[in-house]
Amino acid sequence: MPIVIKAGFSPYTDTTQPCCPENQWAYQQLLGIALWIVLCGRYDTAFAVNTLSAISAMPRKGHLEQVYRLIGYLRKCPERWIKIDSSKPGGIPEEEHHPFDKAKEMKEEYPDIVEDLDPRAPAPCGQEIKMMCFFDAA
Repeated sequence: MPIVIKAGFSPYTDTTQPCCPENQWAYQQLLGIALWIVLCGRYDTAFAVNTLSAISAMPRKGHLEQVYRLIGYLRKCPERWIKIDSSKPGGIPEEEHHPFDKAKEMKEEYPDIVEDLDPRAPAPCGQEIKMMCFFDAA
């Protein structure tokens, strides 16, 4: 797998010359495109885009080279998308109770509560997806 950002590169220690206004604009535009591509499913480039975004206000020529390298990686490896398809949801079967599922407990505690939905929200295009997220709050 190709390395998206050059090994050992740090945006904070780059000592190349600052970009001219035209190159600064190009840097910000390419970085914006790359961020949009991450949101569309190219999570393999998220770290590189995040690292390069840290200095988008005043990029240097070395930073611009790394953005060109990132775009080159995207062109060289176009098949690495992560697609989310709600037509065949998998995961935990309906009848199986998961230890972190609080929906039944909450319904018993608050029987009259209903989900507040925006009446202007568009109709769903596919089946409902059940998602589970774990995080460390410490």
